[in-house]
Amino acid sequence: MSQIHRKRLPLVLAACVLAAAPARAADDAMMRLLGVLRDKGTLDEATYESLVNAAKADAEHPGAAREDIGRNEKKTPRIDTENKFEITSADGDFQWRFIGLLMADYYIPDSDMTRIDTEGEIRRARLGMRGRLWQHWIWKLEYDFAGGDASLKDGYLGYEEEYAGGEWSVKVGQHHVPFGLATMSSSKYMLFLERPLMSDVVLQPSRQLGSSFFVNGGNDGQLWTFQTGIYGAEEVGDPDTFDELSIAARGTVNPYIEDKSHLVHLGGAVWYKDPNDTEVRVRQRPGVIRASDSRFIDADFGTGNVEDILAFNAEAVAVWGPAHLQAEYTNWNVSPNGAAFGGDDVTLDGYYVEASYFLTGESMRFETDEGHFSGMKPKGIVGRGGIGAWQLAARYDVMDLNDFEDGGVKGGREEDFRVALNWYPTNTIRFMADYVTVLDLDRPGSGFDGDEPSSVNLRAMVYW
Repeated sequence: MSQIHRKRLPLVLAACVLAAAPARAADDAMMRLLGVLRDKGTLDEATYESLVNAAKADAEHPGAAREDIGRNEKKTPRIDTENKFEITSADGDFQWRFIGLLMADYYIPDSDMTRIDTEGEIRRARLGMRGRLWQHWIWKLEYDFAGGDASLKDGYLGYEEEYAGGEWSVKVGQHHVPFGLATMSSSKYMLFLERPLMSDVVLQPSRQLGSSFFVNGGNDGQLWTFQTGIYGAEEVGDPDTFDELSIAARGTVNPYIEDKSHLVHLGGAVWYKDPNDTEVRVRQRPGVIRASDSRFIDADFGTGNVEDILAFNAEAVAVWGPAHLQAEYTNWNVSPNGAAFGGDDVTLDGYYVEASYFLTGESMRFETDEGHFSGMKPKGIVGRGGIGAWQLAARYDVMDLNDFEDGGVKGGREEDFRVALNWYPTNTIRFMADYVTVLDLDRPGSGFDGDEPSSVNLRAMVYW
């Protein structure tokens, strides 16, 4: 071994010892080793002094660097960017999640009797945030900008707590009335471009300003849910807010759960509304929906003619692997003021049955502890070697606003059929194509009676 190599070897060994054990670099043995290396000429005086001073500094503050790193890690929030953007404080007490939704639609309708133009639109464009404060306080604020103006969708503050069998929560602000599965499930997870005819502020109320209580139970909240609330008018900003009164309650049970992909769900709800002399009107666009501003069926009770409304809803869902079956029925009993509509109660109702099947083997995701649908994840993500999820769906849909026998109301009866093909390239992106046709339209005395339009509807959507 050369003299140069013999001189370098002790220096390398000393450096390795210093790097591997900084907490012991200032002990007597280390100092003696540095002295020997200096005396043999391996270290010059300047290098010797530098290493001694560095060792003394480390000895005076053992582990200081590691402690600083530990303290910083305890203070650093966690950021989750997998399919969302969510920030959680290091202690888990606080959480903020940015949410959004964009839907772009295009309609190609066909009608012999009613002029319905081909058109496209941004159907929904939502931005918002939701989060958690001190672990238990929950909140959400979301606006829709699709119409050109900001429209509040959800805006509430709540409190959530676990108990031995599940969890309970309360909410105050604008949120969903607990009535109707099709309305309470988010538009992000619909199988078709439109909800059933009777849902979403038609025979089923949507979001209203009020307060509610929710609880679930059994097997960590998986077996049953119950929610009830009291509400004012349709939305914040309505001049009739709290002139109207709504009280609703919904209960669900899951009598069979093998796993998330094999289950049966049943539910029922009741809703009471006192219009307090405000306007009551139930109407709906045709099955081609957004492509026409004309309401094919329309039961206009006017202002001050309705004493109260008592409604009932029944729902059922079955998920069995890639197959899914769902049905709902809603019934209204409208009590008139005095002699309005002949002085007799008026009955309105609607129902639908829909089914779907994943060609690629995925399953609809039903949240048994909440009582509604949520998003599913394709087995193969497009861009990562997969083809996404492909789903076929069909729905038969009826809403009846005619009551000739009792009140003489001629709002119309509509019967639709819809089929769809959905492609999920990822779990937050979807492309939808559906075809809908009005099978029958019965509205005596109107220009729409007997019309049977159809439409091909397309959608591209993304949410986070």
